[in-house]
Amino acid sequence: MVEFKKDEIYIEQINQQTIQYHSHNFFELAYIKEGEIDHYLDGKKYRIKAGDYFIIDVNSRHTYSVVGDKPCRLYNCLFYPEAIDKCMKHCVSFNSMMESYLIKFDVSILKYDPTAYVFCDDDKHILSLLDRMYSEKTNANYGFKEIMRCSLIDILISTMRKIADYDKTIRKNSPTDFIITTISENFNKNITLSEISKELNYSIPYISLRFKKDTGYSFTEYLQKHRIENSLRLLSNSNMKIIDVAYSVGYNDVNFFGHIFKKYMDITPSQFRKLSQQNE
Repeated sequence: MVEFKKDEIYIEQINQQTIQYHSHNFFELAYIKEGEIDHYLDGKKYRIKAGDYFIIDVNSRHTYSVVGDKPCRLYNCLFYPEAIDKCMKHCVSFNSMMESYLIKFDVSILKYDPTAYVFCDDDKHILSLLDRMYSEKTNANYGFKEIMRCSLIDILISTMRKIADYDKTIRKNSPTDFIITTISENFNKNITLSEISKELNYSIPYISLRFKKDTGYSFTEYLQKHRIENSLRLLSNSNMKIIDVAYSVGYNDVNFFGHIFKKYMDITPSQFRKLSQQNE
């Protein structure tokens, strides 16, 4: 098993061999440059050829089997969410990472599961970005980690575009879209689902169930998640007192803020700030 730091992006060009079923607690992006492989993911078989690539989610079981006698050469890119931003520690799946405050991609508009799909790099845009990432990692010039991170984000968003359903309304004018916008613009205020339901003229049970179905979160969970994600930026990039950070993201009780923060991050706000400063 490859070992690398959580705040680093591992990328190598390898000659892929047939391997046994395995899983891992990081994300994997594999791009076939030469040859073919059969990829078995969670019991399903996918034939992958040169110019194709795929993304493997955390804890998905998969294996490779080389097709034919020709060697299969590929880019293997492995990363934790912390490699994109240390504030993304709480992201436990690919979709949660894509919807985090930093990337903000609405996965509800996707036609297929991005971690159970074979992508084709028709215009070689993805290959050019992987080439750059590999070159930056090899040369390790000043700022190479930042360029690699930006290239990886480009790869992820460009890839999601390939399976986006642009005919969908993207929840425009729906209760869910209205709630998401309201939270995004007013998360630091005392907003309630009751007030929103009155404004939309829907019953609380209806919009509560609709929001949960569309996002996978209850209203309270989504609001808390948004507040904590914004507090991460303040804790990492400012010298504000923790009590002022709590007020800034909508919590009048600093103890309750600390409780919710630890629930999401497994550490206290002060511990997170100390780790962020050490990383810097």
